[in-house]
Amino acid sequence: MKHRKARLLPHTAVILALGGGSWKKLGSDGVWVKLLTARHIPITPLKPANCGFLCAWSEHLSSRFAGSPLKSVALRFTDLAGQTETRMGEMIVTARGVEGSLIYAFAARLRDTLDVHGLATVHLDLLPNHSHAQLEAALHKKPANKTLGNFLKSHWKLDGVKAALLFETLDKAHWQNIPLLAATLKAIPITVTATTPIDEAISTAGGVPFEALDENLMLRALPGYFARGKCWIGKRRQEVIS
Repeated sequence: MKHRKARLLPHTAVILALGGGSWKKLGSDGVWVKLLTARHIPITPLKPANCGFLCAWSEHLSSRFAGSPLKSVALRFTDLAGQTETRMGEMIVTARGVEGSLIYAFAARLRDTLDVHGLATVHLDLLPNHSHAQLEAALHKKPANKTLGNFLKSHWKLDGVKAALLFETLDKAHWQNIPLLAATLKAIPITVTATTPIDEAISTAGGVPFEALDENLMLRALPGYFARGKCWIGKRRQEVIS
């Protein structure tokens, strides 16, 4: 295909809808950041938004259960403001960490915590429809001749990646500690150390901040040019170029 020559066209206004910095193969590469920066437009650095996170899985978990879904689980996280939220949903264990809709719901707050502390820990409830007391009562009734793994599978259909996460978290020496075992089933700690690369993110945060726009979304420093898009600036979702 022959490349067409660029043409200068008369215009009264330009709308900039340039996408973020993820999915380069589809054209969303963030090159526009340099173009606007050169024209003295303030830019908040682009970061992954809806994205996966990296964990230090064991070789066993990474090789055996990469791609396994975690369904009907609940995730709890306390953010930098000290606000704790628990959500039910689904997520996926990857070879490098975690991703999926439940993770995306916490992505911005996890990323903010990583920026400050270098890591962030969420707690995964493997059996959110059962209370701690219910788990303890059932575990006390486990037959002595039945392995813990078989009991969890037969009683709660808890096997595969869920069992692997439990056994990776709680050493075998503590399996007879019923209160601790029940507590662990309700709060598997998962520590993330970084986001996945920005080019793998579903969307990106950052871009032109609201302060650089007037009430009509026109760039204050570039009259006649309007920005349109979505991203995260601070704690609020803003309509900006992204």
